[in-house]
Amino acid sequence: MSGRPSPLGALHLTLGSAEGVAAVRSIRARARCTGPRGPYSTLIESARGSRLRFSQHWPDGRSFVALVVGPHAWTIDQESGEREALPDDARAGVRSHEFQMLPLTIEERFVNPVEVGTEVFDDARCATYSATDELGLPCRLYIDPVSSLLRGLRVANYYSPGDQVVIRLADWRPVAGVLMPWRATATDGQGDWVFDFEKIESNAVDDALFVTG
Repeated sequence: MSGRPSPLGALHLTLGSAEGVAAVRSIRARARCTGPRGPYSTLIESARGSRLRFSQHWPDGRSFVALVVGPHAWTIDQESGEREALPDDARAGVRSHEFQMLPLTIEERFVNPVEVGTEVFDDARCATYSATDELGLPCRLYIDPVSSLLRGLRVANYYSPGDQVVIRLADWRPVAGVLMPWRATATDGQGDWVFDFEKIESNAVDDALFVTG
């Protein structure tokens, strides 16, 4: 090992002070969403240490709830409480929705980053990094040329092998002194999935949420 820091490690400094970023231990983000199949809502409760409770609800009463604790993930039946283990690709798919926590932990989520010059992303010529995700799959990260914030990502579609998902992050606003995106759009082969966040809270997630026993 060379001991050199990841070139992505400095990117989160654009989000706020180093102390402010480090002080964010968890994030609760609630969004109104629209997708190819209509409206729904999403609640993302992220905590450092690769912990996440992810829930989505549709107007017809359907819901999807998943819990991630480190390398393990489960779906949770809302009526019975029964859990069913998720495979690694589904776990990665759930974690790809951590739009607020991901920029804060970017050097943990992506390895072997290499700056490959600039590419046009959403009509802006962005500094572009090639990296590897948690499953060892290639991805691209795009840094806004003006704000130096993470403008978007191009990652594998963990639910559809061979497909890609383009994630766009926008409308950055401070939450407890740290900039976070209040709008995210994930585009895959089906179309656009838009997340308009109504409420984002820092350090509002109880650790008891991730107790698995």
